[in-house]
Amino acid sequence: LVPSENPKVVTQSGPPLLEGRAGRGESREQPVEDAKSAALEAALEAARAAGEASDKVTEAAPAPSAERLKQEAQRVLDDWHSAAALGDERRYLGHFALDGVFMGPDPDERWDLATFSSYVRDAFARKENWSNQSIDRHLLFGPHMDVAWFDEKLDSGGFTAVRGTGVLRREEDTWKIVHYSMTYSIPNEIARDVVNSVRAVSPAR
Repeated sequence: LVPSENPKVVTQSGPPLLEGRAGRGESREQPVEDAKSAALEAALEAARAAGEASDKVTEAAPAPSAERLKQEAQRVLDDWHSAAALGDERRYLGHFALDGVFMGPDPDERWDLATFSSYVRDAFARKENWSNQSIDRHLLFGPHMDVAWFDEKLDSGGFTAVRGTGVLRREEDTWKIVHYSMTYSIPNEIARDVVNSVRAVSPAR
């Protein structure tokens, strides 16, 4: 074979993919950096917006005042007694904290919430509602207004000499009963007679 005097040189571009990599290899870093910068700016803007929204919520919902907390505690106790009078089991038990304790006037009546709930359910099913109206109540609060203790005289229908003492705890923007003890008020003049009567019924106590 004799080579041609004027050979025709044919040039062919590389495959598009390789051409793209070779042709734009030096310029690809810039779009990536731009994208990172845009994402960072968007994240910062979202954080600023969230902070502003949080500030607005805080401004719109200031912490309740001490006076308001006292009023709410009074309403919770009044509603609790009202629920008992109506036999509203769900409302009555709903005012207790999960670790709440109820102590009745009988020496053996110390119930956690599970045991007391069963007793309440049976009593209300028999329509044995309890009418206890507070006629004199005293409330004291802890320094952070998240705990309160109280005592109250009750008009309890047939039992007019009844006293209740208890503890409230602030939970999720409401007050819950942590402890409640109900006793009969015994005048000093007949205290010895009452004690002797109790001994006659239950000597072991």
